[in-house]
Amino acid sequence: MTLIKVRVESDQRFTGRRHTAKKAWEEILKALGLCGSVTPTQIGKKWDNLKRKYKIPPTGTGTDRGEATAAIWPYFTAMHEAIGGRPSMDPPFLMDSATAAVASGSGSTSTEAVQSQATVEDAEAVKEEDRFNRQQAASEETSTKFLELFEQLVRKE
Repeated sequence: MTLIKVRVESDQRFTGRRHTAKKAWEEILKALGLCGSVTPTQIGKKWDNLKRKYKIPPTGTGTDRGEATAAIWPYFTAMHEAIGGRPSMDPPFLMDSATAAVASGSGSTSTEAVQSQATVEDAEAVKEEDRFNRQQAASEETSTKFLELFEQLVRKE
């Protein structure tokens, strides 16, 4: 929670310019009293993992393997307050205002063509969602391992 709070307070230091992130992470490490225990790269990776886990949609109370989801993840609310409104996390929804449906020579109407296109798009969306869910599961497993190691490292101090 402290990392999230300090990172949000230091947000203006992460300008996207070359080497600014490393310097900002060094300052955050000093503020947290973790200099020498954790590198700027490690804490940056920790933040990336928190963001990645935040992006998992709240689906319920857990997975079949007992892993936490956003709905029961204790840092979800803090991360949502910190980065939830950013366009990179919640991009604006754009919709095509008009779909030009051209009737085929087989006698189908433009309504049928639009319905057929929507069905194809729905199937593609399901495939994309499945692929995304598999990637998220693998990423979450890696994040969980890193979080456990990071917590062990912090407890040693």
